[in-house]
Amino acid sequence: MTLLATSSKERRWPVRVLIYGQSITGSTVLTGMIEKFLRDRFPYADLQLANRSIGGFGADRLVRTAWHDLYPFYPDLLIFHVYGGEKTGDLERLLSNVRRYTTADIVLFNHHQTRDR
Repeated sequence: MTLLATSSKERRWPVRVLIYGQSITGSTVLTGMIEKFLRDRFPYADLQLANRSIGGFGADRLVRTAWHDLYPFYPDLLIFHVYGGEKTGDLERLLSNVRRYTTADIVLFNHHQTRDR
């Protein structure tokens, strides 16, 4: 976030943003909205934005694919949502590994509302 906030006309910091998770974050509409927001809010940041979400993959699967999709990208900002993994420890493992193998700030999306929640 510091790279975004301190970018200026004189110093355009490169900022790598990764959207990762499953179908909720995989939408091209959501990706476009996030990219527009970041570019409007931080016009001088040199954004490199990628969406490597995998629809249908819960935390139990993403914890394995992250080795190929997430950590090598080495994002400065991770925008993340996934279902599951709370009881098995996969969600904690995923977030712990983000902290261990990157220096990314993390934005976590909540689960969307349903009639039962």
